[in-house]
Amino acid sequence: MSELLTQLGTLIGVVIGAAATFVVTAAGARAQWNREQQARMEDRKLDACVAYIDVTTRVFDLSLRLARTHGLPTNSGPIELELGLNQLTEAAIERSQCWYRRRRPCSSCAS
Repeated sequence: MSELLTQLGTLIGVVIGAAATFVVTAAGARAQWNREQQARMEDRKLDACVAYIDVTTRVFDLSLRLARTHGLPTNSGPIELELGLNQLTEAAIERSQCWYRRRRPCSSCAS
């Protein structure tokens, strides 16, 4: 009988050890996955911010060129009014899209 209890105790120890190993491994894997997801989101945010800054700079430059077209003193060269307004409109739309892309969470992160 004592041999059976010894074997049972050993078996229980193995089961507890396996369960503890599983729990620790799962927690480590989940933590690593969370870190990777956070890094990906940071990269996406950075890319969106860079795109937004680029488009905002283009809007600013076009605005300066249009101001020069109207005779205001700027360091930029003038641009044809119709062409400048069309480009400014396109850049403003692109800037709005970049702004919302920067602010909108990804679908897998929404809770």
